[in-house]
Amino acid sequence: WYQRRVRACYAGHSDRYRESIVRDGALNPLCDLAHSEDNRIQKGAAGAILNVSHADGHCQHLLMCGVSDSLHRFLTSRDTHLQFYAAATISNLAVQTEDPSV
Repeated sequence: WYQRRVRACYAGHSDRYRESIVRDGALNPLCDLAHSEDNRIQKGAAGAILNVSHADGHCQHLLMCGVSDSLHRFLTSRDTHLQFYAAATISNLAVQTEDPSV
């Protein structure tokens, strides 16, 4: 169920799916997927995290679920797609969160 929602968020960029991921408690499993050893799963999770970070109000939820560990892992990856997703997500977090220490 979560994987279907994550795929929909990643592929469709739909506000409805972004909302449902946060509302239904799928952020923690999404952050867990980011630690997968499978590069395809990491990319899917990274893309979904980036898309969720586009929606107003979701950045704080991402930070509370521990997304910073995943973003650090992506930034230090040799995969340039993961690096891009992490950098773009960090940019969204910096712009949209109220805590300037982010």
